[in-house]
Amino acid sequence: MFTWPLTLPQRLAASDFSDTLPDNVIATAMDAGPPKRRRKTTANIRTMTGSMVMTTAEWDDLVTFFQETVKETLPFDLPTPGADSGTITVVFGAPPQRQYFGPGRWRVVLKFEVQP
Repeated sequence: MFTWPLTLPQRLAASDFSDTLPDNVIATAMDAGPPKRRRKTTANIRTMTGSMVMTTAEWDDLVTFFQETVKETLPFDLPTPGADSGTITVVFGAPPQRQYFGPGRWRVVLKFEVQP
């Protein structure tokens, strides 16, 4: 199992962190009365999004990790957001995005899918 590189920040910024449970319900309209509702599946995708401020060197490490180590699709252990210890297994839910934050610094937006 791969792990989040120690050369990268270890926590997502609390200011924009989001942990979303899956929308796992199908509603079917009935001829009369309220819609019938049921679960889509017993296992669905929980998503986490957030950002980190990184240097250009850290961004380069992230690109290498994303493209070469986990090959954009493989699961890895990420430090548990909001906890002092522990990890959760995730995959990238989208490619990382960076926005200019200042000289040699980037705000990197990340989306993860939590593995069951």
